[in-house]
Amino acid sequence: MGWFKLKKNDIPLFIMGVFYAIVGIIFLTVPADDILKFVFIILGVILIIANGLVLLDCLPKIRKDKAYIVVLIISIIQIIMGVFVIVTESKTLLIITGAILVALPTLAVIAAKDKKEQLKLEITKISLGVVFIVIGATDAARLVFVALGIISLIFGAMYLVIALLMSIIKDEIDSTENSIYKDGRLIASNYDEKDK
Repeated sequence: MGWFKLKKNDIPLFIMGVFYAIVGIIFLTVPADDILKFVFIILGVILIIANGLVLLDCLPKIRKDKAYIVVLIISIIQIIMGVFVIVTESKTLLIITGAILVALPTLAVIAAKDKKEQLKLEITKISLGVVFIVIGATDAARLVFVALGIISLIFGAMYLVIALLMSIIKDEIDSTENSIYKDGRLIASNYDEKDK
């Protein structure tokens, strides 16, 4: 029974646990202003990538349906906003960007022919807009980071425990499969030989 001997399939769970634990510790210990600087960069990059993907998705569709021109224009505006968020690091701009991120994708969904498909493309940006608005408020920023830190630590602990328990359970199953029982008693086991 190897308590710290992880099986190959359990390593991703273990890595996720360590990752979430580190993120949780960072959110709980690093000052909010320092985290905000990093968050501005990350959110700006996400904004640019998300809209870049929508832009690439719209380009071939414009020939068939002119309604996608609205989606294209909105995506270009939001890419520019993503650049501004990275460069300026302004909380006011973050709130304005958040409001626009909620409003413009909603308009894009309304303008699109296939509203369900468009909503799938826009839901990330709408969620990001809500996050921008919440984080943009100075008092809420620290509260949001503490909440995210606690949630990350919980997820980290859960992933680590699951990875270790899965490894132990698989170890026990392997041990049982390689043993011979008679009348409920162990009479032979080649488990140790197999592990060598």
